[in-house]
Amino acid sequence: MNKLSKEFKSGFIFLLAIVFLVYGLKYLKGLNVFQSNKPYYAIYDDIDGLQVGSSIRLNGFNVGMVNNIVLSNNNKLLVTLNINSVDSIPKNSICRIVNQDLMGTKGVSLVLGKSDLYAKPGDTLQSGIENSLQDEVNAQILPLKNKAEELIGSEEDLIQKINEENYEVLLVRSATKVRKDIIDQCPGIKIIGRGGVGMDNIDVSYAKEKNIHVINTPAASSSSVAELVFAHLFGMVRYLYISNRQMPMEGDTNFKNLKKSYSSGRELSGKTLGIIGFGRIGRLITRLLLEDTGSGETLSLKAVVVRKKSDDDLFKRAELMRRDSVHGNFKGTIRVDLDEYGLVINGNLIKFIDGDQIRYTADNQLSGLVSGDYYYVKKVTNSEISFIDALKILNFLKSNGEARRLIRGNGAKINDVVINDENYTLSNKDYKNGKVKISYGKKKHGLLILT
Repeated sequence: MNKLSKEFKSGFIFLLAIVFLVYGLKYLKGLNVFQSNKPYYAIYDDIDGLQVGSSIRLNGFNVGMVNNIVLSNNNKLLVTLNINSVDSIPKNSICRIVNQDLMGTKGVSLVLGKSDLYAKPGDTLQSGIENSLQDEVNAQILPLKNKAEELIGSEEDLIQKINEENYEVLLVRSATKVRKDIIDQCPGIKIIGRGGVGMDNIDVSYAKEKNIHVINTPAASSSSVAELVFAHLFGMVRYLYISNRQMPMEGDTNFKNLKKSYSSGRELSGKTLGIIGFGRIGRLITRLLLEDTGSGETLSLKAVVVRKKSDDDLFKRAELMRRDSVHGNFKGTIRVDLDEYGLVINGNLIKFIDGDQIRYTADNQLSGLVSGDYYYVKKVTNSEISFIDALKILNFLKSNGEARRLIRGNGAKINDVVINDENYTLSNKDYKNGKVKISYGKKKHGLLILT
């Protein structure tokens, strides 16, 4: 009897431990363990990187999380929203996918409507996606652009104004084209100046034939821009911008949640950096990283994307790096490595990637680079490929066991949707315009192209 009692106690303790483990996991996932979740639904054409587990916020306050994402037969994405902290949700409320921080973490913002009718758990709410930063910038810049066009008018108006006022100096930015027609019709011009670095918008050779002096500002703000790159890097990984905006507005009423949201700042130490372009600003960034750091262990520069690759170009880029007409000679060693097609700068190999190897999707996302955290691209002839084989084809993993563990751990996605079925097989419905995106974790992505 005493033995049975001990077995009973052991079993009871074991059962209690399991219960605590289950509820503990729910708590770590952000679920309210003492309150039942209320499922609502929203249908999207594109979830824009939304994931299972993403938070749902109302006025910055966390009110639930995304529980599931399923691709329907009509290629729409059905998202299950567990909302547990809002008692009354008007039927015309909107579940808008938004960026919740500067790192691009996606979440759902619940915008309550003003209807007298209220949704019930199981109802489908209206969906929406926040405008991209590019759309917002365009909306603000377009009126200014139109105003400038009204002021400048046509090329004929510009020519007329120059001649009427007997202008001898013409200063332009990048939008105004100074070609042969303008130069011929404005004989009084003696100097053409470009307020910037490049002079692609000026017919320089023809202007010189006409004894017109052409000038630009090669060092204009290049150091400031290079330094600003690092300012933005530090600000983004520490959520400085968004926290400094939201804390003054919501800090008094939502301090704990905001503090939790912005407490996961990252360190730049050990991170890998790539540069697109190797003009004066790109070279200055390289200087800041490698001129005095030696090994580059703090923030590692690994690759530079350029317009074309040739041996001559690589030697020219090395020479431009060594001797800058504005910023002086580089302090350190620079060596050309043709085998790796890169420059060894102070002992650090920087590979140069041909820009022609990069492809962009309709939403301007990279769909093809050669290595690292960038997209891998592989062509396949059969659409029906097991999810495990897809991960191996893209060189994410070597063995079936590794792939299974990744899938079971919700670490693999198809078209930004988590797939935790290790027996899942890709089919035609997964391909969009003959392409399917496969993701390994948050940083590594691949593209299978059906040929």
